[in-house]
Amino acid sequence: MSQKPRTIIVARNTVWNLVAKGTDFSGNLAASILIARVLGVEGFGQFSFVVAFASIFSMGMDWGLDHIFVREISRREGDGRLEFGAVLGLKFLFLLALMPILIAANQGLALTEGVRTAVYLAAIGIMVFRVGFTRTAEGVFLARDSLGQKTLATIFYQVVRLLGVACVLWTGGNLITLFAVLLAADLF
Repeated sequence: MSQKPRTIIVARNTVWNLVAKGTDFSGNLAASILIARVLGVEGFGQFSFVVAFASIFSMGMDWGLDHIFVREISRREGDGRLEFGAVLGLKFLFLLALMPILIAANQGLALTEGVRTAVYLAAIGIMVFRVGFTRTAEGVFLARDSLGQKTLATIFYQVVRLLGVACVLWTGGNLITLFAVLLAADLF
């Protein structure tokens, strides 16, 4: 059995990556427009604050681990389970260190209770599911040249997420309900 030339693999993965990134961009844009139209200026401002605030803390979970992970599992034979577990464990160790800071900062801002709750839901979604599991799993796809599977997962995620956001907004849901649905979409 002959192996495909590296240029074909790179070209195929480039196309898959473009489709995945285009899907992410389109889904995020559509969701943002929908959220802005339904929640209005103040509601969208609160939504943006929650996402930005929770995202700041997610940066402290990686420390370059994803790059090291991709390098290590692409160099070695096997399924990468040991490396996956080690990276995930380190990320959650960093998460445990960040949580008291997140809680103190969230309480210290004297926001409404609804916004505080939305920050916690967003933090769980962004830090646990997106940075913890999703980005680490993407490392496996990258190292194994299987970006087609990553693209299909991205498309499925964006469809579920957009449908969830639309349902919450059309039924008059609030910020907490919106972030609960976004958290549920991150489970996919």
